[in-house]
Amino acid sequence: MTALSQIKYLATMPYPSTFLRFLRKLLLNCTQPSFILRLTRGNSMCNRFHTASLKLLALTMITIISFQSQGLLAQPDDVTHQKEFIETYCLECHNFEDWAGSLDLEGINLNDPLADAETWEKVMLKFRGNMMPPMGQPRPDPEERQVFVDYLQTNIDSATLANPNPGKSSLHRLNRTEYDNVIRDMLGLQVDISEYLPADDEGYGFDNIADVLRTSPSLLEQYLVASRKISEL
Repeated sequence: MTALSQIKYLATMPYPSTFLRFLRKLLLNCTQPSFILRLTRGNSMCNRFHTASLKLLALTMITIISFQSQGLLAQPDDVTHQKEFIETYCLECHNFEDWAGSLDLEGINLNDPLADAETWEKVMLKFRGNMMPPMGQPRPDPEERQVFVDYLQTNIDSATLANPNPGKSSLHRLNRTEYDNVIRDMLGLQVDISEYLPADDEGYGFDNIADVLRTSPSLLEQYLVASRKISEL
């Protein structure tokens, strides 16, 4: 493929950026035969200059595309820009007075997304699905929308990793069925555990949830009595 053919191929590629679309149009115009003849008029020096100029323009486009693909030309991710994004595309409906979708973004703190992580997760879901803003309202460019979502996701993730809070874990004991299985597997004994231990409390249809399995002094005494009787079998 000749250099001119490569440039023509590059010029036909789709680009979302307005500036890149302008360069593409310029490339298309510069590769038209009528433009080349008008510029060079058979002059070999001009012809070489024209080819070199096209190559330089193509290299400029390639460089811009490369930087853009790495996010180096993305819009700034500072808080001020994100606030402008919210004011432009969200606050018209999601404010204290209108409260569309039971969501008020007017007083929410963008400096600390983790403080309102649940709300921002809903916002990110809407933007990722291109569901907001609604049709008929001004909508951000895909790049601008992605920068906003990345800003929220990055700040929430980094703040969570810096101060992890896994929550509390309840002490988990064996329920009656599990205790029966342990006796069978370890001692090879088949017993009717219901003769020794009471039924466990259930939660959400399960009897092996740690938060539901109570442990009282009387229940502990029953387990000790059961173990003593079973050991005598």
